[in-house]
Parts: sequence; C-alpha cells; structure tokens
Amino acid sequence: MADTKRTRAQILTLLADNITQEIKAQQFRDWFVSDWPEDRVYPDDFWTRPKAPFLITDKTAKGDFFYSQIIGQQVSFGNVMFMATDGTWRRALAGDSAKLGLLAVVLNSYASGATNGLLVRDALIYNADMSGLYAIGKPIYLASDLSGGITSIRTSANPILLGFMMPTNPGDIASGKFYFNPPWDVRG
Repeated sequence: MADTKRTRAQILTLLADNITQEIKAQQFRDWFVSDWPEDRVYPDDFWTRPKAPFLITDKTAKGDFFYSQIIGQQVSFGNVMFMATDGTWRRALAGDSAKLGLLAVVLNSYASGATNGLLVRDALIYNADMSGLYAIGKPIYLASDLSGGITSIRTSANPILLGFMMPTNPGDIASGKFYFNPPWDVRG
C-alpha cells in the first residue's frame, strides 16, 4: 500500500489512544510521511538547516519560531525586531543601543499591541520583494537609517551582520531568500 499524507485530524483519528493495540505499520508510515519535512531528502538532512530550493512560498520562513509574541509598535512582514526590556518586540535600529538586543524577524503585519505576533530567528526567510535588491552571497546588515530595515552596505553605524542572501539553485543571481542568523549578543 502506498504511504498517504494525511491531515493532523486524520492522523489523530488513526492513532487515537491505541487501547486495542491495533495501530498498523501502514498507519505509522502515513504519520511519518505526513510529519516529515519535504526538504529532508538525504539521510543526514535531519541535522541540517532548511534549504533554499525547498522554501517556495513567498512571505514564509523555516527556522526557530517565537509564537504569540507581544508587538510593541506597528510592523510589517520582514521588519527586523528587538525584544525590549518590557518583553514586547519593536523595530530594531543599528547605532541605537536602546533598540538592539535579541533580534528576530516578524512574519506578518501587526498593529501596536498585538498579542499574536509570529517571529523567527536562525531562519531561512523567503520574501520575493527582496529578489534582485541584494546580491546572492553578500552580507546583510541591520540598517542605521530605517527602523526595522536592512541594508547590504556596512558602515561604522551599522556593524551588525544579520545574515546573507541565498541562491535557490546553483548559478542563481537573485532569489529573495535571506538566511537570517544574527549574533545573540550586543557588541560595541
């Protein structure tokens, strides 16, 4: 029998509580193929980071997510955020030590005070709007002139490296895929 991808509800129904000890091997395989990320093709992929060719939906990311976060000001998808001392997330700004610290990228647009914020760290982020704006393989820095923004130009005012633009396939010159992995500490 072929392995079948199923919804979460279907998997929960199949696996229930197994009081009768009747979970079949096929049901387990169906769970496995439903839950296993498609970008884990090779045996060692379990230990690797997300790969650009498998991130195909614009305005999405794969990485370490922060769910149900409090947003301290109006933001848009892709803004670089810092966690303020009151626990809210606000747009980061290089050169302003009060607007630095733990950095993450917001994955939606939110009004100030939203309590359902979704942010990501150590991630591969796909934003088609960035395609062609930044060269593949070049570093991306936190902007010092645009709150929550990024730049490819490093200056003494914005020495905070956020990550790199990644190719989708070998030979790509533009992809809109950004590997975001800033340092955990504040320097300077």
